[in-house]
Amino acid sequence: MWNRFILPKLGSQFNIKNNNIYPLLVTWVLVIFVPRWRHTPALTVIVPLILAFVYTLVVINSILIGRENGEALPDMTTFEGVVTLFQDPTGVFGGWIHYCVYDPLVGRWIALDSVQRGASTTFHILIMVPVLLLSMFLPPSGWLLYMIVVRPFLLLFSDTGNIKSAKQE
Repeated sequence: MWNRFILPKLGSQFNIKNNNIYPLLVTWVLVIFVPRWRHTPALTVIVPLILAFVYTLVVINSILIGRENGEALPDMTTFEGVVTLFQDPTGVFGGWIHYCVYDPLVGRWIALDSVQRGASTTFHILIMVPVLLLSMFLPPSGWLLYMIVVRPFLLLFSDTGNIKSAKQE
């Protein structure tokens, strides 16, 4: 019973309709518009770090308090277990936060990797912005496009002697 006092059901307190996820746009705006700014690498991890903490609380909440009907947590190694977990609002909330942590980090990696590999500003505007927008809305597809088309292009045509760390710019 003490667990319920310390860790209330977290999923019910977040209302996506109240736009609680807008801080994620900070990461996306920075990687799309100012990927070379010296503060972008540090600033783009702040919101994912906060949400990773929230995610950790959701997991602890689910383990310590358990499901509302008293059942054990479903087997997350099976598709059926994931479907069962997502029938609970707290499970859906945990899944949503999971996406909200990793998707911006994938976009961040794509943008900073392209800068490190020498993508010009023109290349960023013409190629990387569409890739990043695809990564924002369909992250696995954006990452796949970057990995099999854009990144090899950058590896082939960049002047490797001039590749700088994103921190140096």
